Amino acid sequence: MLKPSVQLGLVCLASPQCPTRIAYCKPQRAQATPERLKRDYAANVAMLRQALVYCRDILHTRLYRMPSGLLPWLDAGLPGSRAAFDSVKEMMCDVGRDFPDMRITSHPDQFVVLSSDRPDVVARSIATLEAEGEIADALGLPRSSWSGINIHGGKSDRLDTLRRSLDRLSDAVRSRLTMENDEHCYSVVQLVTTGAPVVYDAHHAIVSRKREVDCSELEEDAALARSTWGGVPPLAHLSNGIENIHDRRHSDLIGYVPPSLSGYDWIDVEAKGKEMAIVALRKMA
Repeated sequence: MLKPSVQLGLVCLASPQCPTRIAYCKPQRAQATPERLKRDYAANVAMLRQALVYCRDILHTRLYRMPSGLLPWLDAGLPGSRAAFDSVKEMMCDVGRDFPDMRITSHPDQFVVLSSDRPDVVARSIATLEAEGEIADALGLPRSSWSGINIHGGKSDRLDTLRRSLDRLSDAVRSRLTMENDEHCYSVVQLVTTGAPVVYDAHHAIVSRKREVDCSELEEDAALARSTWGGVPPLAHLSNGIENIHDRRHSDLIGYVPPSLSGYDWIDVEAKGKEMAIVALRKMA
């Protein structure tokens, strides 16, 4: 059972049923002219403010995961992207200042693979993460795992490669970087060796075992992950499979809360129902 005081995080967008639908702009690369980037960057920062107001005033949560690539193509160095970034820095500073109690995180997509054996993939992954670090800095977010930039370990059996790539990151990224266990490649036990705080995903931990799971195993994973956060409140993820606990696909709502999450005060709700899943969870508490 979740604590009554737990902060349940909205992930990126509200559902289509939400009357204040939050939609971010990302033009196709060919459409990303300097003028378009300036317009879309400003619109996205305004949407971020709207999302934070929605979390604070409607959902009554202090946890929000902003979309990766809030400023699209910044990591690709497209012509005009730097000028567009400069044009919204003051807006971004205002957003961060106006929501000092909000915990804002990000989760770059699956194309960020720091453990790849291809140097070009690693280089692009680092560029994406560095853009996330610049965005967090522009918002005035703390350089700590409180404002986590969360990634998966990537390609399996590449822990040494992963650690070397982590050493190449700037402080703007490394100070915020968190690692999440997944169902295929990296467990909590393995990720602890990177030295990064580990975001415990209970669903991934269950699916990875591909068998009936002993609750004590999950409790051990959760406790180990929590131990990596130092003085920062640990973050976890909550989701359910559609058909059963080993189904990788995320359900609309949450019907089962693994007991291993009982020790967490901050939990991202990764359900397709978005804010509806958060509201339903609160009724279960």
